[in-house]
Amino acid sequence: VVSTQSTGEETKLISKQHHESLEKLVDKSIAEEVSEDEAIGEELDSFPPLTQQMMDEVDKALCGGPLLETLVDGFNITLSRKDIQTLKDMTWLNDEVINFYFNLLMDRSKKCAPTIHIFNTFFYPRLLKVGHQGLARWTRRVDLFAVDLIMIPIHLGMHWCLAVVDVRSKTITYYDSLLGDNHQCTNA
Repeated sequence: VVSTQSTGEETKLISKQHHESLEKLVDKSIAEEVSEDEAIGEELDSFPPLTQQMMDEVDKALCGGPLLETLVDGFNITLSRKDIQTLKDMTWLNDEVINFYFNLLMDRSKKCAPTIHIFNTFFYPRLLKVGHQGLARWTRRVDLFAVDLIMIPIHLGMHWCLAVVDVRSKTITYYDSLLGDNHQCTNA
């Protein structure tokens, strides 16, 4: 039964109960986030150090051989030595390297939380050019509401940023190491 009239006393009681339940929900959410962060931190700490043989492979990939030689092939993306060399200091990061890495993250998220979907680097320019209507095929194979995070890499000409939609908390966060505020992105 829903009452359309309430006294100030009833409203206070409902507000207090609502506030207390929200506090419990926030506390539980924070505890879950801390637990996830600790698990990720422990996993990162457990990475073994690179052996000399591994370091030699890295040096070979970055420095030796033909630039167009294929070094990595996966997720329908082929990375050449030229692409991999964009990982060196003071070079422009290649969009295909970003796309490949984000595919690795999505693949990993199938095995552990949080679940993520990451659009490739061509998504944002397409969104700006044709709007939401032109992006139906980009989402037809994924239920965006079934993932925890949606990530959108954004290239600003000479600089990469990242928009993250947290489906769980219904927030959009824009990450920019140069502290820009790309309102065009968050409003798109």
